[in-house]
Amino acid sequence: MTQEEKLQARERILKAALQLFARKGFFAVGVREIAAQAQVNISMISYYFKGKTGILVTIMAAFMDQTYGILENAIARDLPADPKLRRVIEDLIDFVQDNFELTEVVFQAMPLDIPEIAQQKSEHVNHIISLYNDLAVGLGLEPNDIELFTSIGPAMISIILTHFRFKNIQRQIFGLEFNSEFYVRYKQIITTLILDGMHGLARIPDEIKELHS
Repeated sequence: MTQEEKLQARERILKAALQLFARKGFFAVGVREIAAQAQVNISMISYYFKGKTGILVTIMAAFMDQTYGILENAIARDLPADPKLRRVIEDLIDFVQDNFELTEVVFQAMPLDIPEIAQQKSEHVNHIISLYNDLAVGLGLEPNDIELFTSIGPAMISIILTHFRFKNIQRQIFGLEFNSEFYVRYKQIITTLILDGMHGLARIPDEIKELHS
């Protein structure tokens, strides 16, 4: 097998696993099923990834690298906090639209108690916190408010991901056309919803904050 053939086989394994994990969930998929869909020998999964969990680790790493890059690039822009946050949300929407299966698999895997991805998750969250802190200050939020951070992050991703999860249902019920015009309006709605929510959080009276301290 040539080097190119090896790379192609590795990519087929990743693609097959991504599709199966997104549709059925990590624990419901076996290595035989992945190998069959990827048209490779089971031993190749062990060779490239040391098993099914190794595939998930690779998928998680790809997601984390790409989303961190999106946030880092958006936050590094020389813009006020509001348009900077809008750019972050718009770029995340574009990413999820182009990488729905990848996002779905990682979103499902985040709560799983798998030792091999525990360190990945911890490092990713710490990196995101470092980016969030500067943005939070610009929005008038307390950067060290962990309750706030752990509420905002999952809520933002959930809002975006839920739309893509239910696209087929929305298309059937409402007859929507998910074209470029739709997503221009969708981005306006979601960015305004999240941005106004952040502004509202910045205005929470001190006595209410103390109730949650």
